[in-house]
Amino acid sequence: MMSKIYTFNKCLCILFSFFLLSTMNIAHSQTLSTSSNRLDYDKCGFEFKRNLFLSNNSNYQKALQQEKDIKKYTNNGQPKSNNIYKIPVVVHVLHLGEAVGTGTNISDAQIQSSIDHLNLFYRGQTANSPVDFKIEFSLAKQDPNCNSTTGINRLDASTVPGYSSGGVDYYGDGGQADENTLKNLSRWSETEYFNIWIISEIEDNNGGGGIQGYANFYAGNAYEGSMMMYNVFGYDPNTQQPYSLKGSRDNSTVAHEFGHYLHLHHTFKGDGDANNDYIGDACPLDQTVGVDSDGCSDTEPHKRYTSQCKSGQINDCTGAVFSDNSAKNIMSYSSCQDRLTNDQKTRARAMLETSAINLIYSVGDEEPVSTTGTLSVATCIPQSSSTATSGGYGGITNFTLVNEFSSSSSTTQGDGGYVDFTTECLKTISLFEDSSYSFELTTWYNGHDFKGYIDFNNDGDFSDPNEEVFSGSNPPNIHATNGTYASTGNGTLTIPITDGVNVLANTPMRLRIISELTSVTGTITDACYNPFYAQAEDYLLVINQSAGPCSTTYSTDTHTACDSYTWIDGNNYNSSVTPTLNTNHNIQTQGMTFSPQTININVGDTITFYNTGGFHNVNGSLTTFPNNPEDFNSGNPSSSNWTFIHVFNSPGTYNYQCDPHAPSMAGVINVSSTNNITHTINNSQGCDSVITLDLTISNSQVDWANLQWPENASYGCTGGTSVVIYGRVYEPGITDNPGQGAGINVEYGYSSSNSNPDSWTNWSTATYNIDHGNDDEYKGTLSGLNDGVYYYTFRYQLDSCDFVYGGFNSQGGGIWDGVLNNSGVLNVCSCDSPTSLNAYNVSTNSADLSWVAGGSETIWELTWGVQGFATGTGTLVPMLNNNNYSLYGLSPNTSYDFYVKADCGFVSGSSSLSSWSGPYNFTTTSLSAGPSNKTYVPDNNFEAYLESNGLGDGVANNDSVLTANLAGITYLDVNNQNIADLQGIEAFSALNSLFCKNNLLTSLDITQNTNLLNLNCRYNQITSLDISQNTALVSLICNDNNLSSIDISLNTALQQFGCEDNQLTSLNLINNTSLVYFICGDNQIASLDISNNTSLTYFGCHANQLTSLDISNNNSLSVLSFGDNQLTSIDVSHLTSLTELRCYGNQLTCLNLKNGNNTNITDFDATDNPNLNCIEVDNPTWSNSNWGSGNVNLGISFTTNCSYPAGCF
Repeated sequence: MMSKIYTFNKCLCILFSFFLLSTMNIAHSQTLSTSSNRLDYDKCGFEFKRNLFLSNNSNYQKALQQEKDIKKYTNNGQPKSNNIYKIPVVVHVLHLGEAVGTGTNISDAQIQSSIDHLNLFYRGQTANSPVDFKIEFSLAKQDPNCNSTTGINRLDASTVPGYSSGGVDYYGDGGQADENTLKNLSRWSETEYFNIWIISEIEDNNGGGGIQGYANFYAGNAYEGSMMMYNVFGYDPNTQQPYSLKGSRDNSTVAHEFGHYLHLHHTFKGDGDANNDYIGDACPLDQTVGVDSDGCSDTEPHKRYTSQCKSGQINDCTGAVFSDNSAKNIMSYSSCQDRLTNDQKTRARAMLETSAINLIYSVGDEEPVSTTGTLSVATCIPQSSSTATSGGYGGITNFTLVNEFSSSSSTTQGDGGYVDFTTECLKTISLFEDSSYSFELTTWYNGHDFKGYIDFNNDGDFSDPNEEVFSGSNPPNIHATNGTYASTGNGTLTIPITDGVNVLANTPMRLRIISELTSVTGTITDACYNPFYAQAEDYLLVINQSAGPCSTTYSTDTHTACDSYTWIDGNNYNSSVTPTLNTNHNIQTQGMTFSPQTININVGDTITFYNTGGFHNVNGSLTTFPNNPEDFNSGNPSSSNWTFIHVFNSPGTYNYQCDPHAPSMAGVINVSSTNNITHTINNSQGCDSVITLDLTISNSQVDWANLQWPENASYGCTGGTSVVIYGRVYEPGITDNPGQGAGINVEYGYSSSNSNPDSWTNWSTATYNIDHGNDDEYKGTLSGLNDGVYYYTFRYQLDSCDFVYGGFNSQGGGIWDGVLNNSGVLNVCSCDSPTSLNAYNVSTNSADLSWVAGGSETIWELTWGVQGFATGTGTLVPMLNNNNYSLYGLSPNTSYDFYVKADCGFVSGSSSLSSWSGPYNFTTTSLSAGPSNKTYVPDNNFEAYLESNGLGDGVANNDSVLTANLAGITYLDVNNQNIADLQGIEAFSALNSLFCKNNLLTSLDITQNTNLLNLNCRYNQITSLDISQNTALVSLICNDNNLSSIDISLNTALQQFGCEDNQLTSLNLINNTSLVYFICGDNQIASLDISNNTSLTYFGCHANQLTSLDISNNNSLSVLSFGDNQLTSIDVSHLTSLTELRCYGNQLTCLNLKNGNNTNITDFDATDNPNLNCIEVDNPTWSNSNWGSGNVNLGISFTTNCSYPAGCF
C-alpha cells in the first residue's frame, strides 16, 4: 500500500497573527434571517448555516476549541508539515430520475472535471493562484465497508417530498425537501470522507440565481459536508463538453465552498449587509476571527461588493488601492475570483493537522487492502478495572504511525475500557516488511507506561519470540501544557522480513497496545495484562511484502557493468539460458500528467497505459501528430479505470496527449532499433515462498528525472544565506520500493552560464529526502555564492553509468532538453539597510522622520508603534519613495519607536528587502495649547469620540479639541456614534475619507474639506448636502436619508454614487462621465439621462417612476436593474458583457435580450410584466431550459424573432 501522506519538504516560513475567537458569542447570538431578498443575491449559503450551527452551545464550544487549536498550532511552535494531504471525496448525486449525463443526473466526466480543477487550483497550478496548499481531493476508492467504489453514488430523490418541485429547504421553513432527509439517502462517515451532495435546486430557485451551494466548516459532526447545485459542479469554461453547467462554467462556486470546508471565512467577514444591497454596511474591525476577521493577515479588511471586481480601485476600508489578494480572492463575492493566499493555506492546513487528523489519514481514497486468511480469535482480552471505567484517570486517546495511520479514541472512562478496532475495516493498518515506522501515542493527562505487541504468526496469542514490539512512557501533563490535558510519546515500530511461518505476509493479524498509569505498582507484564487505571486497544495489521528479491548476488557473466534491472514474471535462471527480448513497459496517469512523461524503449516493445483516476485518454494518432512513425489511439474510454496496450514496431520519436487536458498533459516515447535481453532467476532466499523474477538488461540510464522545485530562487537580497532545491527520479523496480532506491547516484550543481548541464563543473552530492509516489526525491543546498545570476539542476546516474540531467516545467518537469524542461534560475544579491534614522519637528501629536539610504535604493518600508513594539506588530507603511515621512495622530507625552528597511527592487518576481534598521526612539511633547488652538465641537458624542482616539484636548465635555490634532488626519470613521452635529469637521483639512453612517445627522457641512475622496453618510436624516467644493470625490454614498435634491454636476471625478432610499425626483448625471457604479433605487425619479455615462458597469434604479431608459451608449454594463418602474420596452442586445438583468414589475411589451452571450447571464428576472408575451433571445432551447417560472411569467415564449411592431424600441 502506498503511504497515505506524500511528503514534499519545501522550506516555507509564514508568520502572522490570529485573533482568538474569544468573543465569538457575537456570531453565536446573531439573528438568523430568512429574508427572500437575501436568497436572491447571496451566492453562498455558508453564513446562515454557520450561525445556525453556532446557535447550539455544544457546537459553539467546539468551534471555540477548534479556533484555539488552529491558533496554537500556527503560532506556538508546532511543526508545520509539508506533507501533501489527500482528502477522500464521495459525491452523492440526488437526481430527479433522469438518465446518467442528463439534467440533474450529471455524468462521471462532469464530476471528475470539477475534482481535477480543484486539484489544479489548490495545488497552485492555475494561472493566477500560485499558492500550493499541498491539499488534493480524490474520489473515494473504497466505501465504508472497504468495498471498491468509484466514489460516486447515484440516487433517485424525486420521491422525497418537496424535492421535485423546490429542491432543498435551505432555511428550514418548509415548502421544499428536508436537508437531512436528503442526506440520509446516502451519507458516509464524515471523519473518513468529504461528503458532497449534488442537488437540483435550492429554495425553489429553479437552478438559477440565488444560493448556488454551501458547505460547513469541518467539525467531525454528522450531516456536514457540502450541498452543490448540479449546474455549478464542473469545469468547462470553453463549453467544449456536453456538461449540465451554467454561467461561467469555471467551478469557482465549488472552489469557494471547498474553502469553507477547510475553515476559510469570507474575506469580508464582519461587514454586515442588513439592507441587502449586496455591499457591506461597515468595514470589518479585523480583530476577532469568525466575527469581524477571516484570520488571515495577507487579506485586508474590506466590504463585500457582490458581483463586482474592485481590482485596482480604492478600498474604502483602508484608503489604499485594493490588493488583489482581497479583490480577487475566491473567498470574496468578487466577479473576478481567481486566487487564495499563503495565510489561507496555513489556516487550512492547521485545521487539517488538528481537528481533521483522522480525515487526512483516511484510507478511503486507496484501493481496499487485499489479504488471505482470517484474523485469529485472541486468547485473552485485557479488561480494565471498574475503577478505571468509572473515573477519568487515564487511557489511550490517539495512536499515530507517522505518514501512515492515525486513530483517535476517548479516555478509559469514555471508551468503557478495552477498544477493539479490528472490526473497523477503514482502520486497517497496512505496513511493509523489513521497514521501520515512527509512532506517536497520546494518553490522558496522568503519567502512563505503555507496551505494544504484534501477533506476527496470527495464532491468537502474543507469547512468541519478538512479539513485544515497543514500550515506553509518557510524563504527566496535569497542568495542561500547550493547552491540552494529554501527553504524547513516540518511538519506532520495526516490521521484520516475512518468512511464511513466524512472520506472515498479506494475512490479518492483531496489533495490541496496553497502557497503565506509571504510579501503579507492577507495570505491564504481558499482552494479557488487565489495566487497573488505563486501557488496551487492538488494531488489525497487514504486512505487505517488498517489491523485489529479498537477497540475491549477481555474477558478472550475466550482465555488463552499466546495465539496470526490472523485475517481471519469468523462468528459472541459469548461465546457459538463451537471452530473450524484453517487451514490457508501463505508463500511468498521475493527476494531470503521464508518468513517466518521457520513456526510452526498443523496437518490438509493448507499453501498457494505466489510468489511475480521472477521465483521460491516449491520443498518438497521425491526424494529431503527423510526424509519428505509426498510429496509436486508445479512443475515449467509458470509465475512469482502463488500460490500453500498444506494440511499437517502428523506431523514432512518438508524441501523444490526453485530449481533454491538452496541451499540458502530454508525453514522449523514444523507440530505439536496439533491443534489450532478459535472463530469469528463481529466488527463495529469506522469503516466505518461492518468487520467480526476470532480470531485464535494459538502458543504463534512469527512465525519468526532473528538477522538481523551485523554478526560480534567490537569497541575500530576499533574506537568508542559502536556498534548498529538490529533484525527483523514477526507475522501475528501484525507486518504487519504500526508502531510498539502491544504485542511483544523485548530484546537484550550478553554473553562471545557461548552458547544457553536461558542461557544468560545480557538482555536489545530493541528500535523499523522501519517497513521493513511485519517485525518490533528493535535495541540495546552494550557498556561499557571490552576487550574480546562476543556473542549477540535478543529475542522476544509474550503476555508475551516464548521467541524466533533470529539468523543470510547470507540469512536473522531465529530462533536461533546454526547451520544455529547463534549469532553475538563482539570484544572489545584497541589499544594505538604511542608516542615520532621525525624528524632528516633534509635537504633541506629530513627528517628521528621516533616514539615509544604505545603497542606491529609492524605495523603503517603515513601521512604527509605541516604544518596545516588535516588528511585524506595528503600523506598516510600504512603498515610500522618499527618505522622510510624517506621522500624525500621535498621543501627547508618549515614547515611540520606528524602523526602516530598504526595498532594492524585484528578484525572481518578489521584492528584495534589507533587514530592519532601528529602533529609533522619540517622545511627543506635552499638551500646552491655548484657546486660539482650539476647534469648537458642540456635539458631546463627537467630542467624546475624538477624545477617546487621542484627538481631543484631554478635557471631556468642554465642547473643544486641539486644532493641531485634526489637521493631519486623512481617514475618519465615526459610524454608529449617535452624533447629531458634525460641527468641527471643518478643521480636518487633510481629510480624504469620511465615514459617518448610522448617526442622527440632519445636516452635514463639508465645504471646507476639499481633499475628500470618499464620503459615506448613509442611514442619517440629512435633508440637504452641499458637495460643490468637494470636486475630488471618487465615492459618494448617501443612501437612506431625506434628500429631496442633490447637485453632483461639479463632481466630475465620481466613480461610485449611491443615493437609494431618499426623496429625489430628478438627477443630473451629464457631467459625471467617470461614473462606474450607480444606484438610485426607492426614490421618485421620473426620467434619467445616462447617455454620457459610458463607463457604467453597474446601474440600479428600482422602485422609481421611469417610463423610458436610453442605454444605447452604455456598452460596458454588466448589471442592469430597474425593477418596479413603468418602462414599456428595453433593448439590451448590444450589452455583450451583461451578467445580471432585473426588469421585473414594469409594463414591458418588448424585450430584446439577443446579445450573443445569454449563457453568461446568471441573474435574470422579468416577472410581473403583464403585457410581455415574447422575449427575443440567442437560443430558445437554452432559454427554456435555464429560465423557467422563476425568471418570467408563465406563458411567455422565447424566440430569436418576436416580430415586434415598428417603433417598439
